[in-house]
Amino acid sequence: IKSQRQNSLCLESTKSSDIYDTNNREIVDAIPSNENDEDSDSDAIRQAYKYLQPHFPFPLDPWQLSAGASLLASHNVIVCAPTGAGKTVVGEMALRIAIENNTKAIYTTP
Repeated sequence: IKSQRQNSLCLESTKSSDIYDTNNREIVDAIPSNENDEDSDSDAIRQAYKYLQPHFPFPLDPWQLSAGASLLASHNVIVCAPTGAGKTVVGEMALRIAIENNTKAIYTTP
């Protein structure tokens, strides 16, 4: 489930099929390119893949790429997913983006 509200993104998934789709290269390739709208979700996810995937030794899931695209657009992101789904990866993305943009970042865990 993806919902957006004023510079914020909330991603929630409870189905394992939403979380453990590891063939993201095919998913990214299948996203239709919209040359008329540079701000489209598909272009943002494609850019997130190009920018973030090289920093991880495993394929990022589609929902992680969606979160990464929002982070790259300077939006807040809240992720709700089961244990082991990869929520920490989104935090690592946020920290990487903050460091590369020379901004402050705080990462907390329970």
